[in-house]
Amino acid sequence: IYELRDRVVIAFQGSKNYTHFQTDMMAGQEDLDIMGASRTGRKNFYEVENPFGEEWVHQGFHQAYIQIHANIVQWLDMPEHRDLPVMCTGHSMGAGLATMCCR
Repeated sequence: IYELRDRVVIAFQGSKNYTHFQTDMMAGQEDLDIMGASRTGRKNFYEVENPFGEEWVHQGFHQAYIQIHANIVQWLDMPEHRDLPVMCTGHSMGAGLATMCCR
């Protein structure tokens, strides 16, 4: 995560080690559930209905993103970052993570 004067950039790297390639191979699909609502019975974090309905994503990428989501939200929720626009980017596996981060 990079903080520039006028925005926050969240950049995700692509696959570069054995663990990342194992994640790449988990090619099943999972319902996009960034906030864990389907696992806990809670409403979506933002308490709004998903206007897109069910969204299916790469299982490995989803599991990887869930592990880092809380840290990203915590960082973005800091007072000095709250009002800055956020740009997400990535390559390969990182592009999948960036897409989920944008949601």
